[in-house]
Amino acid sequence: MGESQRRAPGRTLPTVIRLPAEIDTTNVGRIGEQLDSAIASGVATVIADMTATTFCDCSGARELALAHNKAATSGIELQIVMPSAHVRRIFQLTGLDQVLAIYPGLAAGSTDGPHRTSRTRGGTRRLRSPAIPCTVRTVTGQSPMPRPCPEPP
Repeated sequence: MGESQRRAPGRTLPTVIRLPAEIDTTNVGRIGEQLDSAIASGVATVIADMTATTFCDCSGARELALAHNKAATSGIELQIVMPSAHVRRIFQLTGLDQVLAIYPGLAAGSTDGPHRTSRTRGGTRRLRSPAIPCTVRTVTGQSPMPRPCPEPP
């Protein structure tokens, strides 16, 4: 039995990592550390929340692809919330939108799957609201403190 199979029964609460407004080489290391930490914690789902993100360069796209690979190896689902079409553009150009589970937002009650925008021309779908309680971490210049998720509207 693999490591991910041994840990699976206890993994129920997702962890949300709130990413900054701009993602580039100056902060991608901190983002990678937070994603790695969340993945290593053994939760079933890690949500990279890019709701506030208005810019993401190729180093940020690469870091999310690396996190996706680490999560998949551990049997963990990495979901990326990316409402900005401008930010999504680099993921479309590189084809990562076909690999990563990208959602346009956190919407309570939706059961649809990830948003696919380029070659498949699929419809817009929304991510189910994370189960409450969950852990939210915000990536900033300082080490973030976990805090509980807010109640859904």
